[in-house]
Amino acid sequence: GTAAGTWGVKAVGTDGFALVADSTAAGGVKWALAGSASFSYVASYTVAGADVATIAFTGLDLGTDEEYIYRIRFDNAYNGVPTIYLYYNTDTAAINYSAVRFTAINATLSVTPYADATLFRPTALKTGNFVMSVFTDPLGHPRARIDGLGTDYGQTTIFITDLVHYWTGTAPVTRMDFTCNGAAGNCMKIGTKFDLWKRKAA
Repeated sequence: GTAAGTWGVKAVGTDGFALVADSTAAGGVKWALAGSASFSYVASYTVAGADVATIAFTGLDLGTDEEYIYRIRFDNAYNGVPTIYLYYNTDTAAINYSAVRFTAINATLSVTPYADATLFRPTALKTGNFVMSVFTDPLGHPRARIDGLGTDYGQTTIFITDLVHYWTGTAPVTRMDFTCNGAAGNCMKIGTKFDLWKRKAA
């Protein structure tokens, strides 16, 4: 069928796929992996023109969207160690956040707890690629997990990081700000890029 009030023939789909409604597909239906999550592009932000201290994503609805996936290409403009904070709904009170970071720099491993909104801390003039998932836990608190791999410009140091970030608030998340700490100034260099998708369970 075509789900459009007329009869039609739909070729058999791939094993394990199910026929689902999709208003953008020909005939209003399509084959999709049964039980799979649905990914949708939300927005991108690329630093251009001048380095910046904050990148904000607004108009979000984590409660409805269920999970956000960020792909981050970070280029550090600061000749030092900046801290990138993740704030929800403009809440910048450190006491409302906590995080734990696991880091491997070449052969050195470390675990560091934070009593604030720390998301990641690239070293001087580093570039890195990160993937971050944000979802709401059973108690209604947003949690983020970010994983990344980076190198210095000379490709002599490799660092791997895995961090879990927690907010005590339970208000629906409608805004997320990624902010350099004050001393680092505009630490997000031209070319830094954040891509955002949302993912819902099928």
